Amino acid sequence: MAASNRTDTDRASAHKISLAATLCAFIIAATLLLSSAIRNHRAPIEEDDYRFLRIQRHHQQHDAIAIKTAMLQGNNDESHPSSPILKITSNRIVPERKTRRLQESSPTTLLKCHNQPNNDNNDNNDGRPKPKLPSLPNLLSTSTYAASFPGSGNKLLTKHLVESISGMLVGDASASPSLERMKVQKMDRTGFARGQMEVIALRTYYPHPDVTEGNNLLSAWDDYLTRAFVVLRNPMYAIPVYFDGMYQMKTHNLPSSASSSSSNNNNDKNNDNSNSEEMDEDTALWIKWRDDQFSIQLQHYKNFVSYWMERYARHDDRRVFFSYEGLISEDTGVIETMRLASFLEGGIRANVVDMVLKGTEEKDSIAIAIDDSIYAEALESFANVEEVPCMWEDIVRATVLLSSSSLDGGEASSSATTTRGLSGILEVSQQPTEGRRRPFTPENLAEMSKLLLEMMDEWNEHQRLFSILSGYQREVTDNLKAMLYP
Repeated sequence: MAASNRTDTDRASAHKISLAATLCAFIIAATLLLSSAIRNHRAPIEEDDYRFLRIQRHHQQHDAIAIKTAMLQGNNDESHPSSPILKITSNRIVPERKTRRLQESSPTTLLKCHNQPNNDNNDNNDGRPKPKLPSLPNLLSTSTYAASFPGSGNKLLTKHLVESISGMLVGDASASPSLERMKVQKMDRTGFARGQMEVIALRTYYPHPDVTEGNNLLSAWDDYLTRAFVVLRNPMYAIPVYFDGMYQMKTHNLPSSASSSSSNNNNDKNNDNSNSEEMDEDTALWIKWRDDQFSIQLQHYKNFVSYWMERYARHDDRRVFFSYEGLISEDTGVIETMRLASFLEGGIRANVVDMVLKGTEEKDSIAIAIDDSIYAEALESFANVEEVPCMWEDIVRATVLLSSSSLDGGEASSSATTTRGLSGILEVSQQPTEGRRRPFTPENLAEMSKLLLEMMDEWNEHQRLFSILSGYQREVTDNLKAMLYP
C-alpha cells in the first residue's frame, strides 16, 4: 500500500513538473512573440479610434465628403461650366440640441453622467426613447453587422445599447426579411419586421453554430451590409457563459450559484474531483460538456475572429473590434460607447452620400456639397455626447451591477435597483461567471493560451485586435500559473 501511494505521488509530481514545463514554454513563446510583433509592427496606433474627440478630424471628414474632387473634370470653381456643384440642403428644421455631434466634441468633454436625460415625453416604459425608422426616407441603403461571439454581452451590447445611442432599430440577421420579400408579402414599413432599410444594424453570431438563439446566419440581404462592428470576450469567460445559456434554454432554470472567492474557480486544485458528492447538477453537466466540446468551441472562437477579419480585409475602416471587457469597464466603458456611436454615425454619413448620389444624373461631372442640415436630419435620433455617459450607466453599468449582485446573493446597489430599462435586458448570457463553478483543467488553459498566441501571431498587424487578444492571453496565463502554483 505504501509503495502504491509513493507511485501515485511520483506520478502526480511528474505530471505537475510536466505542466510547469509546458507553462514556461508558453510564457517564453508569448514573450518572444510579443517582442517580435512590437518590433515588426510599424503601423501607427489607430488615431481614428478616438476621432470623435477631435474637432479637426470632423472638419477633415466633412470636407472630404462635401467636395468629391475625384468627380471633378475641371477646376473646383463653382462658376466653371465643366464642373458644376450640386448643393443639397434640407428645409426641415432640426432641433438645435441635435446639432452637436460626437465628431464635434472636444477632448475636454466630461465623460461622466451628471444629469439623466429628460424622458417625460417618452411613451416607453423603460425610460429610453423608442428606436424608430430613420427620419429620411430610403436613408438606410446599407446597414451594419453587429457580430458577437456567444457569451459576449449579446443583446445588452449589440441591441439595447446600439438602439439607445442611435435611436434606430436593430434586427436579427437570421430573421430580417429582404426588401423583395417585404414587397411580396406586402409588409408595411412600420419597423415591425425590422427588415432591409429599417434597421441600422443586424445581430449575428455567424459563423458560430449558436443553438441558444439560432441567430447564427448571415442576412438574406447580406450584400447590403457593408460594415461591421465585432464584440469579443475572453474565451475563458465566454465559453462558460455560452454553456449557461444552453443550460437555461434546455432546463428553463438559471444555473445555480456557489460562493467562491476566485474567478470561475480556476484556482482550486483538482476542482473536478473535489466534493463530487456535493457538486451541483449544472456543474457536473458543465464538466461533461467541457470535456467533449472545449477544443471545438476554441476552434469556433478562432474561426469567428478570422471570418470577420477576412471579410473586410481590403476595407479595414468598415470593420471595428470591441472587447466586452472594455465596453463594461468603469474606466473605458463610456469612451468605448462613444467610439461605437462614432462608427455607427460614420455609416449613416456614408448612407447620406449614397442617397444623394443616387438622385443625381451626371454623376461623373458633378461634385456634391452636402449641407450640414442633411447630416443633422439623418443623425437626429442619435444621442448627444452629453447623453452617452448616462445611457451607458443606465443600460450597461447598472445591468452588470444588478446581475453581479443577484449572483452573489446580495442586494443590488441603489443605482442598479432604481435603474429603468432593465426589463428584457438582463439575461443569463450577459451575466458574469464569477461565483459559478465552471472549472477548467490546466490542459484546457494551456490549449487556450496556445490558440490565443496563434491568433496574435496571425493578426499582429492589426493593432486593436492584437491588443485585445494579448490581454486575454495574459489573463489565461495568469490563471494557469495560479492553478499550478496556488
